Amino acid sequence: MTRIAQVNLNDSGGAFALMYHVQKELQGKVVFDYYTIHAFSDTETVRSIRSMNGNITEDLAGSRLSAHLKLPFMFYKRMKKSPYEVVHIHSDTAWKLSVYAIPARLAGIRKIIVHSHSSGINGDHQKLKYVCHCLMKPVLPYFADELVTCSKAATKWMFPKKYHSQVRFIKNGVQTEIFRFSKENRKKYREELGVKDQEILLGTVGDLSFQKNPHYLIEVFCALYSRNPQYKLIFIGDGEEARLVREWAKEKRGYENLIFYGKTSHVGGLLSAMDFYLMPSRFEGFPVSAVEAQINGLPCILSDSITKEVRMSDHCVFWSIEEKPDEWAERLYQWKAGLHEEIRKKGYQAAWEQGFDISRTAERILQLYKE
Repeated sequence: MTRIAQVNLNDSGGAFALMYHVQKELQGKVVFDYYTIHAFSDTETVRSIRSMNGNITEDLAGSRLSAHLKLPFMFYKRMKKSPYEVVHIHSDTAWKLSVYAIPARLAGIRKIIVHSHSSGINGDHQKLKYVCHCLMKPVLPYFADELVTCSKAATKWMFPKKYHSQVRFIKNGVQTEIFRFSKENRKKYREELGVKDQEILLGTVGDLSFQKNPHYLIEVFCALYSRNPQYKLIFIGDGEEARLVREWAKEKRGYENLIFYGKTSHVGGLLSAMDFYLMPSRFEGFPVSAVEAQINGLPCILSDSITKEVRMSDHCVFWSIEEKPDEWAERLYQWKAGLHEEIRKKGYQAAWEQGFDISRTAERILQLYKE
């Protein structure tokens, strides 16, 4: 069976989640092998990949700096010995795509796909990464056979304008059924979280990182709490800055109503427990979590830096993070409560109608590999 190398993915983040679920859809047609310089941390995910006959290669070359310096050479050697005809590389910067694409081309890989998943830079050393990104952006298309993105913003960020007509847009589909609103899940998870019927639960899903802007969201919550102590806020996710965010939040009024849930495989059930979904991100390529929230029928308040292509519902709005958190809080306070159960159930239907189901994404990706 044809094997596809999925490059620069480990078991975290939206790009991995997308391809992991695509593989589930494509079982019996292709097999995905993963190559990364980062370790896979979740043993259950590793077992699942191997149960689908996938392999995982972790080239952990000492420190982070030494790993990146050795990366092109290590990857060239891997590709030179590999059985792969197709290599699918994922990243949020042109320089990271290039350090895989160039060795793959030199190693003679027949088809190289580069996939842009973001419209900005996250993590540390952002200025250095940005300089490297700008240097490699005009070079990258020469070493790729297919340019793929998840949104117009991700296209503009990753590829020079003269190549935009060649870019393939593939929607970030999701497993719509598991994010469908459930009255039973709402009751179950609100009881687990200690959220009473009259309380209003705000929520967000994603790493507590610079990109996701968690400090701003906490400020919005604090302003709401000062108006009405019935508000609660849940963070689903973890990330490198999670501990620092929690420490900072301890000094804020209403801290006892903040829930840092961490990572979980039960996001769908927890979405049903929420009344509003908030995402004040500084940048995004195409946030799958916002699609999942809309499938659940939640009213979604997103930052206006997020691509409008993610909008499936009239109950999804875009507010500026240039505004003070208190302004977000006032508008949310006037909104009063979430949507009626019958309206929330319509989110699932909208996702199907607009092609956000993972099965359709998988079909498009398989066609990309076959061409």
